[in-house]
Amino acid sequence: MALSKEQILAAIDRPDVATREVEVPELGGTVRVREMTGALRNRVEAAYATIRNGGDAKTLDAMTAQLIAGCVVDEQTRPILTVQDAKRMFAAKPRAVFRLRDAILEISATDEDDMEALAEGFDAAQSGSSYSA
Repeated sequence: MALSKEQILAAIDRPDVATREVEVPELGGTVRVREMTGALRNRVEAAYATIRNGGDAKTLDAMTAQLIAGCVVDEQTRPILTVQDAKRMFAAKPRAVFRLRDAILEISATDEDDMEALAEGFDAAQSGSSYSA
């Protein structure tokens, strides 16, 4: 039997946010990440579409910074980094960012086609990141 409106709204009022502890040796410890919010997921999917249509590294870099800023969280699942913080991390510790990005995409159940497009975009863009500290 299908859920009623009341059951749907009750479930919305009890959000279950998936989180994961990620070992990040480049940072010297463990970082907590959460699944993407709906709004962030929409931005990520728009970036995937741009990448598939020949987008450049700047699109990919900006999306990655937003992803890290939105999904690296404290114990109450509140974001703890700004986009500027994420850009600094990307410039200084790209492996850490890639490790966190992959964990966020996995916990957010991003589909394999999107993961492949992102990986291809990162492979092409890694030689010339647009961020500097």
